[in-house]
Amino acid sequence: MVILPKMNSRLVADEICEFIRQTVVIQNKSGAIIGLSGGVDSAVVALLALRAFKNTDYKIKAYIIPSSTNESKEGIRASNLCKSHKIDRNLFHIIYMDHLIYMTEKFLGIKLSPFDKGNMISRIRANILSTYAADENKVLLGTGNKDEDFGVGYYTLFGDGAVHCSPIGELSKRLVYQMAEYLGVPDEIIKAEPTAGLEEGQTDYGDLGYGYNVVEFFIEARHQDINPLDAANEVKSKHFRYDKSKFTSIDHVYNDIYRRHINAQMKLKIIHPPSPSITLNYKGE
Repeated sequence: MVILPKMNSRLVADEICEFIRQTVVIQNKSGAIIGLSGGVDSAVVALLALRAFKNTDYKIKAYIIPSSTNESKEGIRASNLCKSHKIDRNLFHIIYMDHLIYMTEKFLGIKLSPFDKGNMISRIRANILSTYAADENKVLLGTGNKDEDFGVGYYTLFGDGAVHCSPIGELSKRLVYQMAEYLGVPDEIIKAEPTAGLEEGQTDYGDLGYGYNVVEFFIEARHQDINPLDAANEVKSKHFRYDKSKFTSIDHVYNDIYRRHINAQMKLKIIHPPSPSITLNYKGE
């Protein structure tokens, strides 16, 4: 039987806040920057950072960077979050990036597919955030959760994966929602359909063909050395949802998650590229 971890929200919130503070202190930064998407992950990270910097001189700066591929309500949700949690108007900014996208595509002289254009948008957005982080001497906070980044690698390499630290990298999507409830994230964000916002009408479920509850379950089963067939049978009994137009069976889903998980490990190696072990002589011989 697969065991899903439980969480004391207050304890884990304190641990993540300490992690954020220590990251800023050790790197001698003035605070942190975050890209707010209107989704639950970035909302949780933003509120944890606010909590981490309470009664300190450190500041969190939030950037909302919509494009034509985003639905307008996503930016509205992000703005409402800032207002409802009293993030000073001087500390959150809205930057429209359509002109940058157009000029980049024009400069390259190629017609990108919706998928490749979406990844390009993610890289441009990451460049904007990284540049502001450098200019303001701040840490760039990642917003990827455990299922997305480390489970199935559902992020753009050198795009939304290009961050200084991952505050919620140990939280599954299930636990992110639990943390969101604890922190008081607005219902309009908690109930929103997860989306990367990189293609029109895109959703995480539509891309993957299954929910993050299935990802967490199968990844935990793998780490707990549970037989894939037993794990699949347990999933069937729980009636987890998956796209039957993409997958013929839950076993097919497991194979896809396993494939993506292997690719996620490869992505991590690229972000932290290996270097050769070499022999150096410091004795002057």
